[in-house]
Amino acid sequence: MSRSTAPVVDEDGLLRYGSEILPLTVSEAEVFRGLLHRRPGIASRTELTERLLYANRSASQNALDLHIMRLRRKVHSIGLTIETVRGRGFLLKARA
Repeated sequence: MSRSTAPVVDEDGLLRYGSEILPLTVSEAEVFRGLLHRRPGIASRTELTERLLYANRSASQNALDLHIMRLRRKVHSIGLTIETVRGRGFLLKARA
């Protein structure tokens, strides 16, 4: 697989990007799927929080921030970034 392949989260909660594979928690996988759904656009906080609620996970603003922080650390190692777009949400991008 080439690096240009779009990231995907499979049914087992594994994030696959290029030749890289990262295991995600159930909550992380749900948040990441929300980011992917909006890519290349911005995923709103409301949309990501609703995804957590739908998955029967804690969906407070603090919980979402914690999941985003953990995802940022994980995906950085495989060439992805999650940027905050103030007042709007989050943007998933490939690092240049």
